[in-house]
Amino acid sequence: MDHDAVLGHVREALAATLEEAVAVGPETNLVEEGILDSLDGMRFLFEIEKRVNVLFPEEDLDDGRYFVVENIVQFILEAKRSEVAGG
Repeated sequence: MDHDAVLGHVREALAATLEEAVAVGPETNLVEEGILDSLDGMRFLFEIEKRVNVLFPEEDLDDGRYFVVENIVQFILEAKRSEVAGG
């Protein structure tokens, strides 16, 4: 899975969560920019987990890092690399 494919999954998950497409860039903070509230944010992360078969570390969910689009993409890419490497 490459960067563009992951970014596409993130955008699709966001559209599914909000029930509409929203234009976002890599540096978009989905909560700070008012795109997601805290409940939608959790629904969005669960939607990503379901779509790409990754689990966000529960202990990291409160710090907000996973509401910046590029941070989500990088987390998924690293998780997928770890899977391939057997970790």
